[in-house]
Order: sequence, then C-alpha cells, then structure tokens
Amino acid sequence: MFNLVDKIVAAAARSAVMGAANHSKNSAIGAVHGRLQSVAAGERTQSPKSRMTSRAKVFLFALAALLLTETASAQRTFFINANASEVHQSFGNGASFNLNANGGWFLAENFALTGGVGFSSYSRNSYSTNTVALNAGGRFYFTDNFFAQGLLNVSKSKNLDTRTGLRLGAGYAIFLNDRVALEPIASVVIPFASDSNASLAIGGGISVYF
Repeated sequence: MFNLVDKIVAAAARSAVMGAANHSKNSAIGAVHGRLQSVAAGERTQSPKSRMTSRAKVFLFALAALLLTETASAQRTFFINANASEVHQSFGNGASFNLNANGGWFLAENFALTGGVGFSSYSRNSYSTNTVALNAGGRFYFTDNFFAQGLLNVSKSKNLDTRTGLRLGAGYAIFLNDRVALEPIASVVIPFASDSNASLAIGGGISVYF
C-alpha cells in the first residue's frame, strides 16, 4: 500500500515540478514548486504517521501544480480586434459604414470585458455625417470559436447630439493559427433615442489573442 502511494506521489511530484519549470514566470506555480521541495526535504526526519501526512500534502500540492500549469497553458489573457461592418436601417432608408478597434481582457476562460473606439460614415438620401464612438461591454464564448457579445455605445457626430445605444451580436472565430482569428459577426444595433431606428450590422474583422 505504502509503495503504491510512494509511486503515485513521486509521479505527481515529478510532473508538477516539470510543469512548474516550464511556467516559471507564474508566481503561483513557483510557490507550489517551492512547497513541494520543502515538504519532501522535511520527510526524512519525520515519524511514520507524520510521513503519511507529509505524503498527502505532497500529493495535494502536486495536484494543485498540475492544475495550475494546465490552466496557465490553456487560458487566454486578452485580445485585440479590428473590424469593419455595414449597418443597414431595419426601418427607413439609410446605411453607414463602421470601422472599429477593440480590446478585451479575460476575467474567466470564456468571458472577457471589452472596450474600444469606432468611426462611422452615415448617409441617408442627401444627408450624410461622420461619427466617432466609444463602446464598452462583454464577450462570452460558448465554445473556443462561437461567441456572443453585448456593447454599450456612446457616439457623437458634428450634426447630432450625443447618442447611446446597445449593440448585440454573435460571431465565430476562425483560427488561422494559435493566436490569429478571422471573426465574421452579425449584430443588432438598438438606439435609445426615439427618433432613431433599429438596424442590422453585418461585418467581420481579425483578432489576435494573447
């Protein structure tokens, strides 16, 4: 029984140490690595009962290190995105062309807070104007590729007052490699102003994940 425990602990410890060495920049993994070494060194002078407790600690810390190294290698930290879209009014005439630069910071493996800036050129019959906008919101990944996002937009143009609205959309990340993805996306733009109409935006962009 003890030999089996020794083998399990030794194998887990070796894997954890190797994982920690490969991710030495991660302070949490470094702490686990140091704890493994100190517990293993102290076991030489312990009684059999204390040795069993020490082995349990080694196993738990080794398991923690394995989980941390796996998480560190799999999780994304942030992304930057540039995209373009054409917005068509659902009711009435008018269309605009939008250019946006956004970024996102992952708070969880599948959720990122996002923010960015945008520029749009709008035309309707003989009327036209240019608009700059700020946006903030979030993006949720259902899988590694499929995501939905919601943004609060605040925009300002020369001929109009400051306008706010929501932009709700869904997209799909087509990864060209481990970091770079093409992202087609469709969105519904819902303005808060009563004199503006809801619209449909179809576009796409490129994102780089870190």
